[in-house]
Amino acid sequence: MKTEFHIYGIVTAQEVTFIGCTKGEVPRGSIKLQTVSDHPEANWVKWCQRFRRALKDRRGVEHPLAELFTNSSRIKRLLDVEAVMRSEAEKCKEFLAFHSRNPLVLADMIKEARAEKAAGRIVYAVEAHLSSVRWNSDLETEHPDDTFKIDSGWGSWYSRLIQMDCPDLIGFFRLKIALADGLVVEGRSWRDFAKDHSDELHYDIFESLPDSDWE
Repeated sequence: MKTEFHIYGIVTAQEVTFIGCTKGEVPRGSIKLQTVSDHPEANWVKWCQRFRRALKDRRGVEHPLAELFTNSSRIKRLLDVEAVMRSEAEKCKEFLAFHSRNPLVLADMIKEARAEKAAGRIVYAVEAHLSSVRWNSDLETEHPDDTFKIDSGWGSWYSRLIQMDCPDLIGFFRLKIALADGLVVEGRSWRDFAKDHSDELHYDIFESLPDSDWE
């Protein structure tokens, strides 16, 4: 049975000023906009685009998927699942190409994650170390942009790849529903892996409410 996500809006002065998404009950006083089981993040972005002029929280409007919903015609405002899947496939291909050229990045991130776990950390945001690699590390990478050693958005992919490679780190990373869920490595699918380890993984983005920290 698929998990259902409820997309909701909070109205202030007769305008929708916040769009949220939750697996539980929507907040009191909010309006439920849609219930979905597939591509909840993309649907959340779609609704943020629809009410973008009044929103106080701009994260959905500035999300990488937002460009899929900028066409003003009615059909383009509807969720284009095929477009999302194409974006997912393209980004996963791009990440795997980077990983193939720079295998030492994965080894470095595994080493850092294990050190953090040994120090007593229970759950870890991989982006913290990714930022260190990007700006401060002596680690050399082959990257088309000489300014940065690694794209800032690859954290979602590395957190999945590490867990697929390292049984001792399963469940150690904070995860969000993302394009990285389409990752397939040597015939192994992250989605199949996630199903097998659903009780151990730490997905928490869609519990967010207006006063919480949406990753």
